[in-house]
Amino acid sequence: METCSFRNKSAPETVAHVTPLLQQWLPLSSNSSSSAGYKDERLKLERQKDHYSHYILRLAFSSTEDLRRRFSRLESALFKIRFQSDDRKERQSFVGTLNLNWEVVSEEEKRELGSDLLNGTPGLRRQELEEGGLFKVDFETVPELIENRKVFVKSGKAYVPGREQLSIVLTEFCEKLDNGLEVCKPPLANSYISSSSVYLYDLDHRPGTSPPRRRRPTHAYIKPSFQKLRHA
Repeated sequence: METCSFRNKSAPETVAHVTPLLQQWLPLSSNSSSSAGYKDERLKLERQKDHYSHYILRLAFSSTEDLRRRFSRLESALFKIRFQSDDRKERQSFVGTLNLNWEVVSEEEKRELGSDLLNGTPGLRRQELEEGGLFKVDFETVPELIENRKVFVKSGKAYVPGREQLSIVLTEFCEKLDNGLEVCKPPLANSYISSSSVYLYDLDHRPGTSPPRRRRPTHAYIKPSFQKLRHA
């Protein structure tokens, strides 16, 4: 994911690059892929592996603000790929469990705002307005849609078409992920980052902290390799 970002790959190119790797190393099949559903042992193991890897990375990336921001960005991109490729029925079932703070726009309000909705929502057709779902949310929950002028806004509410549902779900996901990273931060900092911590590149400059005799060969062995890595 990060390599694709560094190489300025487009979203379709990123999906094409990442999908085979996910299928090989971190598959996450839908419940409908097995006749036994979520009780299938293979699906249980896939979900267990996904959960473990996520929380191990969450602990590893929670120590600094830069690491938390980096992890949140990449994890959100991965979530977006998986959400879009998931089975439609299961996707809607998942969204239903989130208890999102949105309101379905009534038919009466649709008729009242009809022309404004059509003119203020690029690509929205009357048939989609009449047949598709339309959600009303606080405008600050969909900053990406506001920035790209994809939704109509009135009285602090953004009117989001069903096809843009992902933006709402992604905002909720990012908020919960960031909260989770904040929860992990204090114990990690207290356990691994203290005033007594010494980084490898500081070892030679610490007065009175020359390594004991038994540790000197190890220090002498890794020091040249570390210097090469540092100046690479």
